Amino acid sequence: MSNRQCEGNGDGRPKRRKDFQEKHDKLCGLLLSRMETDGHDWKGQTWAPALPLTEWAEMAGLSLSSLKRLIKEPPILSQGRGWGKEKVVLLRVGGELDPQEAKLKLTANVMAKAYREHMATLEEPEKWKVTPRGDWGLIRGLAETWPEGWQVKIFNYTLKGWPAFMDAVKLELEAAWLLREAGVEVVVSDAIANHTLRTAWLLQDVDIGQFRRWNDVKQRGEWWTWKKPRMSFLRRFPHVAAQRFYFDHPKMQEALGSDLFTFSETSHN
Repeated sequence: MSNRQCEGNGDGRPKRRKDFQEKHDKLCGLLLSRMETDGHDWKGQTWAPALPLTEWAEMAGLSLSSLKRLIKEPPILSQGRGWGKEKVVLLRVGGELDPQEAKLKLTANVMAKAYREHMATLEEPEKWKVTPRGDWGLIRGLAETWPEGWQVKIFNYTLKGWPAFMDAVKLELEAAWLLREAGVEVVVSDAIANHTLRTAWLLQDVDIGQFRRWNDVKQRGEWWTWKKPRMSFLRRFPHVAAQRFYFDHPKMQEALGSDLFTFSETSHN
């Protein structure tokens, strides 16, 4: 593949400005070089190494805003991922996104818009013109985790019923706490089907005390509550959100039967 494949739009749109085209060609050349020397294989395609956008901007000699515009232009493809502590992006020249991945991306975009609109009713609307950094990847993870075709409905139901969702999570956490205090082995195959065990399993490497606040007067533990939707918290408990929706919606029960309780938990994004 040569840099000439980056020239022109090739899709019927107006030609790019000369300086924009030059930057785009230079970026394509960098990506092609990295794909060849240390490419990353993902879903059957070779991509340039997974790196934060800030590193790509520095390597290409571009501002971050310019890079974001350039990677939206074909034939460059981009796919954000939440690997490690910092979000990284996969970039490549040519090809097409995996159909399933493209569908997930579309679903996540619909959910992200609903999230922004909901939060704009609770906080300063100006703050929610764009999805906060990091939240889109978490939302995509929810779309990947929940049953296909039901993601947007589960998400909207959870946003609108956030206090009830938090109550359900507190019950789940209390049960998980009691299991751990009793020394129950939670890293077992049953954790996949049993939601209480699943929560205990998810928290096996977490200081569960961080989810608690102690009332010095009453000398008893109380689970603290996020009063507004928080994606990092929801991403830890997607099964609780799905379970609430499932039991309140007979149509989902009819469509999925007991399949809801076997959906696989994927890594956090």
